[in-house]
Amino acid sequence: MRKCRCAKCISLCLYRPGWFLPNQIELVAEYMQLNIKELFNNYLVADHFSYSPYNIFVLAPSSKGYTSGCERSPDTTGECIFFNSQDKSCKIDNVKPYECIEYTHDDSEYDILERRRIIAILWKNRQNYISKLISRDI
Repeated sequence: MRKCRCAKCISLCLYRPGWFLPNQIELVAEYMQLNIKELFNNYLVADHFSYSPYNIFVLAPSSKGYTSGCERSPDTTGECIFFNSQDKSCKIDNVKPYECIEYTHDDSEYDILERRRIIAILWKNRQNYISKLISRDI
């Protein structure tokens, strides 16, 4: 979300948190003064892009009220753990997920799917990294 606080832009924060690029995780951990495992266990989940021919895990913020540090169920929706509902801001605005940075209220469903496909492809070679975080082979 690019500082726009219209209902459509904020809907991403309220419905399903955006995805990080692989190189953003270390920046978020540093920003929050946590190690990667602490960040994952307390604030992130392994989400997945399952769209033929892909089945790739990515990292994203957890949703409030759900467990962090695990795989996100495909049907899980909810407010981003970093969303401040009082002033409609992001608690990690300086290092927020790439998908949140790029999203605009003019995006079509195709734009959103294509952005997620590109993010997932960037995570493709980092599946071992996520596998270690969730403590299982993927």
